[in-house]
Amino acid sequence: MDASRELRQQRVAAHLTLSDPEPKDLHTTTALREQLELKRRELKAAKAELSFTGDIMDMLRADIAKSDAESESRLQVVQEAKDMKLRIAAEVDVLSEQISTRDLIMSDLRFNLDQACTDRDLKEKNLRTLREHGDLQHVDHGIGQRRTY
Repeated sequence: MDASRELRQQRVAAHLTLSDPEPKDLHTTTALREQLELKRRELKAAKAELSFTGDIMDMLRADIAKSDAESESRLQVVQEAKDMKLRIAAEVDVLSEQISTRDLIMSDLRFNLDQACTDRDLKEKNLRTLREHGDLQHVDHGIGQRRTY
């Protein structure tokens, strides 16, 4: 900024020192050379200021391009995060569906196991009853044969 301020001061100083020459002074070579030198200094100061302004513009363009690139990068990261969130949600839905299906299968298996245990217990009870009845018949048959002797 100091360089820009200095260039502007040089330009203003050149303008202030330039006053329209008197027409009678223009006929001398010295006056013309001085006028030409002042114009050259003014032109040089204007070129330097223009170059400095151009450099500032280039830096600003570079900063804008960089921030645009960073913004684009951030937008891309956000979009990737949204896509990942959707994929994860879909995977969660699939896994939930699998868990639900397995829960139904487990429920059916538990019911079938309970039913099989109940059937087994009933068959064991019937078997005990038949054995007891068979044992009683065997005992009764043995007693009946003894009486016949």
